[in-house]
Amino acid sequence: MKNLGVVSYGIKDYDKAIEYFESALAVDVEDQVDRLEIQKTHTALLDIYTKIGDLKSAKEYAQIVIDDLSDVKYTYTLKVMYASLADYFEQMGDYKKALEYSKMERDTQGQIERQRDAPALLGADKKFYLGQMDNQVMEFRSRMYLLMVTGVCAFVIMLFFYPDSLPNS
Repeated sequence: MKNLGVVSYGIKDYDKAIEYFESALAVDVEDQVDRLEIQKTHTALLDIYTKIGDLKSAKEYAQIVIDDLSDVKYTYTLKVMYASLADYFEQMGDYKKALEYSKMERDTQGQIERQRDAPALLGADKKFYLGQMDNQVMEFRSRMYLLMVTGVCAFVIMLFFYPDSLPNS
């Protein structure tokens, strides 16, 4: 049902979307994943009622969404909820709250972007660390080659200047 609501919402058939979303809410499941879907459905209904100007119904869902905020663990869902609340309060004329929720939406968007950048930063850090390790290996090899060349030179010098000190065969 919720998927039909999403499709109807996407094509701006808000009456059908409301019908599908409310039908989806009628199926009550206590599972955490389903709780997230219920929160998303409440947010979608808030958004629809705000868009069509039914502020009485929007107020009901705004309160539900506000109550749900503390339970939401997914930053993208929080961002969408904050955006819907900002739109609702702007429509209601409460610009102070609209600005507050708009700021929370921007902050959450920044957090989402930082989370997206985290793997890239870890990859860059790994490349830097591996580069340092390669440099240390090359430096160690260079020192070993220098030590071996020095040993061979010392051996050749001993053979040339002190041939009597070697055991006769």
